Amino acid sequence: MTYYSKQIAVSNELSSIQKVSDQFTDFCEAEVIDLRIITKVNIVFDEILSNIVKYSNAEAEDNTIKIEFGYRKPELNIRIIDKGVPFNPFHVTPPDFSIPLEERLIGGLGIHLVKNLMDDYRYERINAENIITMSKKI
Repeated sequence: MTYYSKQIAVSNELSSIQKVSDQFTDFCEAEVIDLRIITKVNIVFDEILSNIVKYSNAEAEDNTIKIEFGYRKPELNIRIIDKGVPFNPFHVTPPDFSIPLEERLIGGLGIHLVKNLMDDYRYERINAENIITMSKKI
């Protein structure tokens, strides 16, 4: 079975999130991937990329974010690579839903959402790069 893939690089800016979403949507439409999957993964992109932009040290000399998406039935694969400060978003303490909303600490809800939208996710730090790898069954 053929593996379809695309790689893009964007600057470490919030405006880049829309560029990634547009490129991903075009890729998925060409591969006839269901709109519900596209929407879920675009939510994931929004969460992960906004965290990278806000917290990864955008002032670094090379602040490019690399994104790779690939598809081989029945799985969609995503990799997001940046040279920011080391940070594993999947080790963030999940929100305590037993506490009333107005009393909860800020943070963790977006990553909780990512974990629920994707089937598999992991973080690695290799050669001074943060690498987030995720997959979604289609």
